[in-house]
Amino acid sequence: MRMIVCQIGAREHYASPRTLHRASLLAELITDVWVPPDSPFRHVPGRAGERLRGRYHPELSNANVTHFTTSALGCEMMKVVSSRKSRWDELIGQNRRFQVEAVRHLRASRAFEGKDYRPAVLAYSYAARDILALARDAGATTILAQIDGGEADEALISKRWSERSETMPDKAPGSYWAAWREECRLADRILVNSEWSKQLLAQAGVDGRKLVVTPVVYEGGGSSALVAHRYPKAFDAARPLRVLFLGALTLRKGVIEALEAARALAGRPVQFVFVGGDPEARASLMVRQPNVTRHDRVPRSRVAQFYRDADVFLFPSHSDGFGMTQIEALESGLPVIASRNCAAIVEHSRTGLLLEAVSAAAIVRAISICLDHPERLAAMSVSALAAGAAFANHSATAFLDAIQEFAVPGSQ
Repeated sequence: MRMIVCQIGAREHYASPRTLHRASLLAELITDVWVPPDSPFRHVPGRAGERLRGRYHPELSNANVTHFTTSALGCEMMKVVSSRKSRWDELIGQNRRFQVEAVRHLRASRAFEGKDYRPAVLAYSYAARDILALARDAGATTILAQIDGGEADEALISKRWSERSETMPDKAPGSYWAAWREECRLADRILVNSEWSKQLLAQAGVDGRKLVVTPVVYEGGGSSALVAHRYPKAFDAARPLRVLFLGALTLRKGVIEALEAARALAGRPVQFVFVGGDPEARASLMVRQPNVTRHDRVPRSRVAQFYRDADVFLFPSHSDGFGMTQIEALESGLPVIASRNCAAIVEHSRTGLLLEAVSAAAIVRAISICLDHPERLAAMSVSALAAGAAFANHSATAFLDAIQEFAVPGSQ
């Protein structure tokens, strides 16, 4: 079954359409911005130009790609000069414009009028409703790629804010969730990236018969120089345990509990390194903690060095549709301390440690195990390398297997 993929942005470096293209299953990629080598937009200077040059992949150079680059960038420029809209107004507007463009193209190209078969359509959540409606009316198979835990995910995070006597900022409007529910209704199948997300969608009333768990396609960093990490016989003030937290410094990601754990461990030989943007202004909580170092968001080219310099990776997320940084850490040989509210990547006591709860006390217990048993970290690092490589090898196959199970009899 050949497939039309509709996606905004590069999403894991176009991993899904690339996987389909290699298997000769990609009928068309429809995306918002595409900047091939001959595009004049490749010459835009600065960080904007760097981001634009990332909207291309050479593996798709001979694929059928439709894009709306000029109009999409025109809208981005208008946002700069126009009055400030809310984040949700901007996001909903972007999603709506993409769907209008995609539907117009699909109708003009008569994509579903083939006599022998109709290509299936895979579209990503929150920018899929109109696309799936057109495909469904044409009799095509419709697949929704759900990027997170949906409405129940927001409710869970809102509850965590309330438990902290804070109000969750900038919640999605009701119209956003109404459109999402319609996407779920229109989809023949809904791809989720973890059992955790599947559970959240079921809580929101999504038909469980449609839900299929398939991992994010991840092909690895491709480095043959990766080796297991080295650990001392004992950690001390001269050689403390180095704990890495990499990602947005937000309540959702567990940064508050991580900082509380750092405070509780102030008298022990452990150093916390936080790397990421600070949209909730949490960095001020780190100023007076001598065992905490903070770095702002860094480009992808620098991330690997932080993994190499750390002893253990901390991922105490309250809710995450997958948790790609877990895989990146494992692939670098870094044991992972993770919550259970994400993809089940970590094998407890083999490639890392699973938290019994997202709490400072649970994090302290896990880190204390690492402090007291460096030899266990060494063994976990070896297993982490193998697990990271295995995931990179099998994720594309798992994605293709899931996709091909949806084939309609007689399709090609």
